[in-house]
Amino acid sequence: MTGEVPATRHVVVMGVSGAGKTTVAVGLAAATGLTFAEADVLRQGPPAVDFVHLAGPTEIIRARLSVREGHYMPPSLLDSQTATLEPLLPDEQGIILDLESSTETLVDAAVAQLGLPTSGRSAGPPPSPTPARR
Repeated sequence: MTGEVPATRHVVVMGVSGAGKTTVAVGLAAATGLTFAEADVLRQGPPAVDFVHLAGPTEIIRARLSVREGHYMPPSLLDSQTATLEPLLPDEQGIILDLESSTETLVDAAVAQLGLPTSGRSAGPPPSPTPARR
């Protein structure tokens, strides 16, 4: 033992509300054994972060938001989120995935493209997300 602390890997699944961030993040956690945490945890971590940007047509996201019940994000705020979401910059490490793909396809693509180890569990369908929201 050298006393070295193993590097922590942070993967941020990003996109506007309704893009499928929590669903894909929980699927990634199930497929890889990574721990699922809300974004506030990143403030405590190292600056090295891999991003998974779920991008796609606003109409698809608006349709998803319109059928959600009990969620804090009303569809009326989607246009402002779309306008302010900043795409990945050339110096930011990450991938862009089409949110119109199935959850299993998105998880599999993220695992493969980021070179994440798998836990041997199926990528989809993921268990229902149960993180605490702030």
